[in-house]
Amino acid sequence: MSLLPQGRIGPGWYPDPEATDVLRWWDGYRWTDDFAPRAVDPADSRNGYATASLVFGIVSIGFNVLFLPSVLAVAFGFAGLSKARRMGMGRGLAIAGIVLGAVGVMFMIALIVLVVTIRAVTVAH
Repeated sequence: MSLLPQGRIGPGWYPDPEATDVLRWWDGYRWTDDFAPRAVDPADSRNGYATASLVFGIVSIGFNVLFLPSVLAVAFGFAGLSKARRMGMGRGLAIAGIVLGAVGVMFMIALIVLVVTIRAVTVAH
């Protein structure tokens, strides 16, 4: 079976006409019995949302201005979980980012309560 015109396309690895997940060697005249796995695009093999979630989660622990890093950590974390379900990787990073984002929110709330309490005590005296 030849889906390529004989002699017109040079030898090389081409998508197999019978299987979409492999490449097959075309010798310039006919298909051979040599197969190779398709190359995976490196951009498709990463879960950038999960990585961003973890980074924003870490940042939210030390520098959580206006709760923005925490919000971003949680938002990217849920997007990363969604992508992890489809591609099978990044789930742990996404969960860690969500947890760190939540911890960042708790730290900021505790800091605000502490500052308000100290101000109330100093004003009362």
